Amino acid sequence: AGHGKSTTLQQIKTAHEARGWRTAWLTLDDADNDPRRFESHLVAVMSLLHGRAASPGASRSGTGDAPRDLADWMLDTLSGRITPASIFIDEFQALRNEALLRFFRSVLARLPANVHVFIGSRTLPEIGLATLMVNRVASVVRADDLRFTPDEVTQFFADSASLQVSAGEVDAIYRRTEGWPAGVQ
Repeated sequence: AGHGKSTTLQQIKTAHEARGWRTAWLTLDDADNDPRRFESHLVAVMSLLHGRAASPGASRSGTGDAPRDLADWMLDTLSGRITPASIFIDEFQALRNEALLRFFRSVLARLPANVHVFIGSRTLPEIGLATLMVNRVASVVRADDLRFTPDEVTQFFADSASLQVSAGEVDAIYRRTEGWPAGVQ
């Protein structure tokens, strides 16, 4: 918390929207480990991307496992897109259901080139990141990458005309917050 993950995702989302990309945002919580609830959220995300109601079709079996064809439905729906799209998933660390993690491994391994998925998580999720990184289709931005440098903290306060912060105070703020954006703010 406070590392700037959600803020960074929101900034990327805003930039993509400014370029005409379709975007959708999903914030996960512990209850999303229920496959039925997760599926309803996924349908809502796909509806946002297409500007109309989306539906994976036939009703699912009540096995309590992620539907096998849900990944195929999502990928088929995304593959028909002409304009680029971005899906933002925040608080991914809440997802622990192994079937849903397999769902993400399957989707991310076969994602169309004009669709980007951005994941914010406090921990590295078990979704096949090593393979995705080796194949140059994923990048990992760690918490330390989101910290402000001393120069960025100085610039942050210099950009605020209403604050008069001395160089010594900027240095103290940087040391106490370790450059974490929420603390600096």
